[in-house]
Amino acid sequence: MEIEPVLADTGPLIALCESKDPHHKACREQAKLLPVGKACTCWPVLTEAAYRLRRYPAQRAKLFQAVREGVYILLPLDVEDMTGVEMVFQTYSDQHKLLPLVGLTL
Repeated sequence: MEIEPVLADTGPLIALCESKDPHHKACREQAKLLPVGKACTCWPVLTEAAYRLRRYPAQRAKLFQAVREGVYILLPLDVEDMTGVEMVFQTYSDQHKLLPLVGLTL
């Protein structure tokens, strides 16, 4: 059975890089189930994770190295995606607290 790609959000990326994170062990166990190249992320998630790891340069370096090595596939985001981004903002315009999550829907 082929494993479908998954979208990795900020929290799990941080947890995988930081062994003191309360979710590190659970995320590590789940990550072991995925072959290399089956976890995808996007620029908004990567930049948020890098920012949140700003006080932990070694862990941030681990995150960047994992992207370079293909552990996480960095999904492109360009002008052709704007229609989809606008649609999500319109759909959830009444839920202002959820709008920062738009990056996850792409």
